[in-house]
Amino acid sequence: MKVQEKKDYETLQMRINSFPSFVMEFIHYKLNDDRSPSSMLEYLRDYDHFFWWMVWEVFVELKEIKEISICQIDELTVQHIRNYERCLRITEKMSERSVSRKLHSIRSLFNYLHDIAENEKGNPLIKSNVFRKFILKRAPGTLTVARTIHEKDLLTADESNDFIDYIQNRYRNENKKNPQAIWNYDRNKERDVCIINLILGSGLLVSDIVNLDIEDISLNDNQVNITRQWSAQRSSHYVLISNSANNFLKKYIDLRRMIYQPTDDESALFLAVKNGQKIGNRITKRAVQAMVLKYADKYGKPELTTRQLRYSFGLEYQKQSNYVQTKQQLALRNIEATEKYQILSELLE
Repeated sequence: MKVQEKKDYETLQMRINSFPSFVMEFIHYKLNDDRSPSSMLEYLRDYDHFFWWMVWEVFVELKEIKEISICQIDELTVQHIRNYERCLRITEKMSERSVSRKLHSIRSLFNYLHDIAENEKGNPLIKSNVFRKFILKRAPGTLTVARTIHEKDLLTADESNDFIDYIQNRYRNENKKNPQAIWNYDRNKERDVCIINLILGSGLLVSDIVNLDIEDISLNDNQVNITRQWSAQRSSHYVLISNSANNFLKKYIDLRRMIYQPTDDESALFLAVKNGQKIGNRITKRAVQAMVLKYADKYGKPELTTRQLRYSFGLEYQKQSNYVQTKQQLALRNIEATEKYQILSELLE
């Protein structure tokens, strides 16, 4: 289990206690079925949203989601689910993809309660599965996904280089009146530029960045080794990095121990020092995401995220490669997942 998964597992175990026991049983069932802790933590976030909606809108006599009983779950109707779907779409203005994902997560729980879990008499925990009567809309197709990406900020190859140059050479001068910002920048500049260059030069996910260990780097071959969890299957393979990313990695690795003073047994490649501490530990996903947003905001693209940096790389890579190469480089599940990059290139022509 990678470090980020261990952290997600610890968070999962801590948060699960605030849920009804049948949710806890479902989560453990899925973990025993080799689902990753990270995936199940996303499920739990969806359940937290749905259960609180039930407390506020349906079972108003309750004060906590843990008080929801299996009998009350059995009382839910198709209209309740439709009302919740309407809340997601209209009140909270969630995207079709987010709505679809949340409803699919909830349906998985209901399927478990009706088809797998049993009470002491050997009967299903719930008598009827309301999701058998509720038609879920399909997740957006490749064209819709591509159009959604197209509407967001992406960086061309020239803009990617300029963004890196901005962080290296212009950010400090623009923020020279902010001592705290300059102090953080001077300490973490090499790390930050290295991380952003890695995403823009190889298409890594934030979880890939966080999980990287020193031993995963092969500078001589311009490669890094990443591990992904797909349902019950774990996959590990090398992806190429650009010459620019390689150069920044070499520089960062040379300075890593001096800047962050990690313990001898700290294997993480990218480190961060928490407030009030002196020793660096593995950087978190939240820290990487916040760091990218900080620079992007100052650069003039406040909505540029780590995901869009990856899309920016994928778009440029697809222009010079074929579907098979793009699938391998981005560690995608199938060839079809690369189609959005080809569609993106056509939309931008």
